[in-house]
Amino acid sequence: MAYCFMSTEKIKSLGAFTRKYEHNYRTANVPNADINRTHLNEEIIKLPEGKTYTDCFRQKMAELGHTPRSNAVLGIELVMTYNSQEVDEEFDIDTWKEANIKWLKENFPEDGILSVVMHRDEGPDNGRSAHLHAVVLPIYEGKLNCKHYLSGRKKLIDLQDSYGKAMNPLGLKRGLRGSSAKHEDIRKFYDALNKTLSEKLPEPEIDESMEDYYERVNRYFDDIKMVDFNKIKKLERKIDELTTKNKMVTYEAKIDAKKDNAMAKKNKEETEKKLKYAKEKEREIELKLKEIETKEQDYKIAQEQLKEYKNLKYGLNNHPDKNLINNIKEDIDFLIDWATLNRKEEQQEEKGQSNDLDFNDLL
Repeated sequence: MAYCFMSTEKIKSLGAFTRKYEHNYRTANVPNADINRTHLNEEIIKLPEGKTYTDCFRQKMAELGHTPRSNAVLGIELVMTYNSQEVDEEFDIDTWKEANIKWLKENFPEDGILSVVMHRDEGPDNGRSAHLHAVVLPIYEGKLNCKHYLSGRKKLIDLQDSYGKAMNPLGLKRGLRGSSAKHEDIRKFYDALNKTLSEKLPEPEIDESMEDYYERVNRYFDDIKMVDFNKIKKLERKIDELTTKNKMVTYEAKIDAKKDNAMAKKNKEETEKKLKYAKEKEREIELKLKEIETKEQDYKIAQEQLKEYKNLKYGLNNHPDKNLINNIKEDIDFLIDWATLNRKEEQQEEKGQSNDLDFNDLL
């Protein structure tokens, strides 16, 4: 699987704009660039004729009426490429180029994209090497605001995810998430390559012309050194993939453990709540049972009293000595009247009312 790469670099001074312009437009010497392939380079989004990055930056700030802070990020350079050694021979650079421009315009202000330059004069001369340099002014709501685009780890990860998703239809895979390997700067990569190759140049043969020697050296590199170097780079990539996957497994295990602990804590809290609720309900049931037991006792007493009352009523109605019964009824009526009067007096006293009635008034 071929990988795609996108890196960002903040431009913090006008001098940095100048250095970027000199490299991207080849106005200064670029040691790792092949002068025989410079004609393959292309300016996709063009600067105004005769203008530099610095000129366009100043013009844009004047149009916005914006004066940047002394420590402001003035611009962003994005470098977009892929490992050309692993793409298919049918890989279409023009389609890749168009996909990159589309992605740039979707993620950065179109009027802030100063230029996009494609270089094909660096890297292996296999017809598939290419990378893009895009210089962007991070304009947001009428002023420079780099934080809106690159602030924080999440935004950078989201940007990489977005780029990987845009390149995926071309058969390019996003670099590993959380990779411990940093994306090599293109210049440093090819400087290292050139150094590796130049250390073991074969000696010129007697009477060998420079053209023949140049051709022989190129064949030597293509057949032996480039193969070895590419094998090393692939092994390094494989090691990094395994290291990263191991880190991801460890990280995911930690996340799972954290989730399990959180779930266990939540379950414990819910269990404690349920136990507390069950104890409260148990207490309520105990109180209800006691209340029922009390009512049952009252009910039994009432039943006994009712039984006695029925026996009394039966005796009053059926006793053969009617005179005795009549006297008893008079005494009962007297007691009822006395009790009724006493109840009224007690109720009036409770209300703070005085009553001069005397029991003798009833006689």
